Amino acid sequence: MTLKRDVAEGRLFIPETDLAQHGVSREQLLEGRVDESMKRLLWKQTIRAKNAFALAEPLALELPRRKAGAFKRWWLGALEVLHEIRRREYDVWTRPVALSGRSRMQVRIQARFGRTTFRSRG
Repeated sequence: MTLKRDVAEGRLFIPETDLAQHGVSREQLLEGRVDESMKRLLWKQTIRAKNAFALAEPLALELPRRKAGAFKRWWLGALEVLHEIRRREYDVWTRPVALSGRSRMQVRIQARFGRTTFRSRG
């Protein structure tokens, strides 16, 4: 979400091997030149993030009910941010990635009432 700033400040959380594999340079990341190679690279990174979230999901079962609810809201909100990045065709440079009020409300409703793979405590 802060890719341009991170790269400018010397932080890069995308493996160098992925950059080379997709033919994307640090300069291209800094400038935000989105082409098909960049989209494939960022698609791969969002898939990695989703996989990491999937691995973290069972943590909610180890938390007290109140904290599990907060975790669930955060978890669903973060997944929605990844969806927003995809909807924007991976353009994280033009404007900050932020959820609309409607999206935030949907996350709260889903966290409270929706069915997810979080199992209820018996």
